[in-house]
Amino acid sequence: MNIYEEQYRLLKHNGAQAWAGEGYKRAHQQLTVILQELKQRSTLPSPGASFLELGCGNGAMSSQYMAEHGYEVSGVDISQTAIEWAIERFLTLGLKGHFTQGDVCHLKQLEEEISNQGFSIIYTDLNHNPWWDHATICCKPSQE
Repeated sequence: MNIYEEQYRLLKHNGAQAWAGEGYKRAHQQLTVILQELKQRSTLPSPGASFLELGCGNGAMSSQYMAEHGYEVSGVDISQTAIEWAIERFLTLGLKGHFTQGDVCHLKQLEEEISNQGFSIIYTDLNHNPWWDHATICCKPSQE
């Protein structure tokens, strides 16, 4: 069992909101400010666009925000517990999302799904990701 799976099992068992544990509320507020600013600057495509979160965890952060604002959400995480938790969370909140267990550091296994979907927004906040050292949002230019 990998360390992420162990951590998500412990967090869920202890009733945490998300990976951030006790810092969830603050982290969620910071993320909301950032995403609202990107929306105001017209950096994000319009609602309805497809959104992929790499390292989505239980979906409580970016995936949930984007789904609540009308985006078609997909997420990938290495932890099966996190993926099941994300599915449960979205069902409870009445949100739509597609979540897949996979290793975002080895996207070859998800290449077909990613290329078939043609995501408008790809987001990650994985500081251990080999391609990025901080939160990254990649967006297709708006067609407006």
